[in-house]
Amino acid sequence: MAFPSKVNDSLAFGIPGEFYADGPSRAVPAMINSANAGYNMIGRAFTYNADGTVTAGGTGAFAGILINPKSQPLYGTAQNPLEASTTLPNGLNAEFCTMGILIVTFTTAVTIGQKVVFDTQHGILYTVDATATAAGTGKAFVPNAFVSHYSTAGAGPAVITITN
Repeated sequence: MAFPSKVNDSLAFGIPGEFYADGPSRAVPAMINSANAGYNMIGRAFTYNADGTVTAGGTGAFAGILINPKSQPLYGTAQNPLEASTTLPNGLNAEFCTMGILIVTFTTAVTIGQKVVFDTQHGILYTVDATATAAGTGKAFVPNAFVSHYSTAGAGPAVITITN
């Protein structure tokens, strides 16, 4: 292991899927039933299926953001059952936040004030301008959600507030 040659100028502030701050919050339980279990990642958006289960992404009614990573058992990966993973299997009951201040991960740069949208196929979170009225092709709005803390220059964690 090489001797560190760089000092980070910002500290990690939390784990995706956890609440960032105290305040009004609301979460609902639901059973995960996605077409591809690989999309069932903590911090992604889920919608309701016709049978009342939830799926990553989707076009049904918004179920919430998958939260509470520390409340789930470690399922590992196919290569190593003890490897850390934030992906959950289908058939599992989990919690989905519909109101609160959450830490999530974005794949692109974000700015405080932008609205939050999700990919309807995978549930991956993105942002659009604060004045946007359309989510974009293959995307849907996370109802009443915006980036509230930590603008990023690229992919990484930020904090969103959902005010449903």
